[in-house]
Amino acid sequence: MTQDSEQARQVQIAGTVAPMLSDLGLALIGLYLVIIGFDTFPPRLLDPLWMLTTASTLCNNVSIPLVGMASLHLAGALAPMNNQLRGRQTLFSRLALWASLGLLLLLPAIGYANWRGIRNVSTSNTQAIAQVKRNADRLFAAIESASTSKDLQLRLGRLQGPILPDSELNQPLPVLKKQAYKLVNQVLNQYLSSIPTPKSEAYTEIYKQSLRTAIMAVLAALASAALAWDPNSSSSLLRQLFNPDSPLIKGLILRPQQQISDLLKSFKAKKMHTEGRNALRRQTEDRARQQKQAKQEEDRRRKQGQEQQRKLRDRMERQRDKRP
Repeated sequence: MTQDSEQARQVQIAGTVAPMLSDLGLALIGLYLVIIGFDTFPPRLLDPLWMLTTASTLCNNVSIPLVGMASLHLAGALAPMNNQLRGRQTLFSRLALWASLGLLLLLPAIGYANWRGIRNVSTSNTQAIAQVKRNADRLFAAIESASTSKDLQLRLGRLQGPILPDSELNQPLPVLKKQAYKLVNQVLNQYLSSIPTPKSEAYTEIYKQSLRTAIMAVLAALASAALAWDPNSSSSLLRQLFNPDSPLIKGLILRPQQQISDLLKSFKAKKMHTEGRNALRRQTEDRARQQKQAKQEEDRRRKQGQEQQRKLRDRMERQRDKRP
């Protein structure tokens, strides 16, 4: 194959195959948006079921946009001189970065949806159990207050409780009341045992689907990071994340270390400044205390001297008065 024929084949690929792949990529991404839009509309942001359904839909169909973005990258590689295809590749590379971050944000959303859903069901079960127990208490009160067999049957029917067979109504009233108590307790226990708890098998499928969706979200985020191409470093975001020498990793690791180092230096400088200021204040207080003590000592000595002079003056006056 000559060089001219090779160039002609490359021109043909760049003019036909590359645009077809690029259009296919756009169509697949559009198809994904249509699926997501119809499956998640109308939005119910705080509804746990809607959150789980949305996360499941996003992850179950994520292969469609991944193939679409791969087609855009392939089209850009086949026709590097086509500015339109290169622009699409650059645009969707940036969108792939945000898609990767968005898929990772599904993890806390899934956890919150499970917690909120279980809490809502538990609250509803608690209210239902309380209502059933109140109805059972009314039935027990009706059974206790019944005066005859017929009256007992009427009270149970009025409260929609268990009805005694007609063949049993010829028995003594205490026996009938005991049977009625037993029937009410059986119905109550059957209802309580039928309510599923978060640890029962009824929730196993929900946990399994949530775990499946979470794993798919992580894998889809890694796949999106692999398609987030950085033209400056000529590598994908995924390769930069797993390359310790990449500028991204150095920025993520060294920048926090530098910030922590600067914070420690600032803390030490502030601590030294505070210690110096406290030392200066202590020196000033000590000097003021010494001056106060010196002044008190001087006042004491002056008072002592004045007292001695007064005593000497009084003694001299007494001696003068004793003279003839």
